Amino acid sequence: MASEVVQTPVRELRMGENIRKNLNIGGLKDSVAEEGILSPILVYRNPTGQLTVLDGHRRLQAAMQAELDTVPTVEVDATERDREIMRQLVLNEAREDLSDLDRVDAVRQLVLFGIDESMIAKKTGKPKPQVEKLAKVARSAPVVSLMKDEQMSFDLALRMIDAEDDGVDLGILQAMVREQFEESGGTIEPWRFNNLLYDAKRETLIRAKGRDLEAQGIRWVDMDAEDFERGEFMLPVSELEVNQAEHEECPGRVVGVSANYRNELNLVEFCEDFTEYGHEPRAQAQERVEADAREAENRRKRDEKQAAIRAAADARREFITGVLRGDKKPILFDYLVILSFSYRGGYSDIDSKFALSAIGARTDSPELAEVLFDWMDKHPGKTWKALLAYAFANLEAAASWSYYSVVKPYLEFLEHSGYVLAPVEEEMIGRMNSGGEGDDSGVEDAAETEKEDAVADDAAEDSSEGDEQ
Repeated sequence: MASEVVQTPVRELRMGENIRKNLNIGGLKDSVAEEGILSPILVYRNPTGQLTVLDGHRRLQAAMQAELDTVPTVEVDATERDREIMRQLVLNEAREDLSDLDRVDAVRQLVLFGIDESMIAKKTGKPKPQVEKLAKVARSAPVVSLMKDEQMSFDLALRMIDAEDDGVDLGILQAMVREQFEESGGTIEPWRFNNLLYDAKRETLIRAKGRDLEAQGIRWVDMDAEDFERGEFMLPVSELEVNQAEHEECPGRVVGVSANYRNELNLVEFCEDFTEYGHEPRAQAQERVEADAREAENRRKRDEKQAAIRAAADARREFITGVLRGDKKPILFDYLVILSFSYRGGYSDIDSKFALSAIGARTDSPELAEVLFDWMDKHPGKTWKALLAYAFANLEAAASWSYYSVVKPYLEFLEHSGYVLAPVEEEMIGRMNSGGEGDDSGVEDAAETEKEDAVADDAAEDSSEGDEQ
């Protein structure tokens, strides 16, 4: 039941959600300025207790423009309030300029005060499904806000509500739609709205997963965000030399969240700074492992080669010992001695002791020449053997240092004398690298020359014996 008429300060009145938004007060302002408000404004208490205009919006607007301090009001009860809203809705349905937003606001007020969709449909003559759609939109403040601020159509409003029912975060979608309205100048094409729905769905999934991670105390980043940028030392755990279970305790743990075109979540474990937290990139670790393997293989080959060189040296010295212990001077004796003079690198105790031992000389002195002179004094007529021992000591030293210009003819001399070269010795003189058998023409020529000299010496001795006879 209506209350009595009272003068209410204009500042205490709140403009209600009138069905018609475009209030044309025309000459009403002048009339109100001269005569005041003649017909009281109907008001009611909203849920927060504020006095809200139910009927008389144009009169209150005119009073505000006329700068009146008070206006006559009548406060109505809930029944009269609902009846008045319904009456306005029914009357205004016949107006051609009634917008979807006007209808949504009216239904919102009725639903707010407990009037269901069936009653509204019955009173207005509207199909119940249509009223339900109006009520559905009316219940969503973010959607109604877009209709008011951006003049968004009722169809797009309904699609936003359906998207929310489908699990989309309405706050995310609202922000995207508002931004698109600003960028496009007030219009959104259907295809672009579809893209917004897709993006909002994906962003909803990502943020929901982010909240779940935060609840577990795990930091996360949105990899689909425009401002997402990986730091220089931020790498996925899959690229680090650490397993995921171990990395869960790392202070630098960050989970990257994204969604694919099917709105399936993709999670990537990151280390925020692998250098700070002591993790090695897997590729770098692999390179290190491969480098270590190469080094080990090279070391193995070096060891094998050194062993082969030592074995060849032992075999070679065994052969030389046999030559030195013989009583026959080698055919290439002069060639070998002269060749040994071309190496001035010096010999070691090992090189000298084996040669001295082969001729039965003492090995307790580091002075090779001194020992050889002493030995020659004791073995007159064996000077050639002392010189040969000296030559072999020198040439073995050259062989141990791979002195190529001396080693090649030296080894070819031994081969010519009946020694069989080991593969490593053939490699030392370049045969295995070139694929050939080497060039021992120098040794052959020297051998032929020495043979010819020996024959000439024999002939000279025979001739001398004939003359004596």
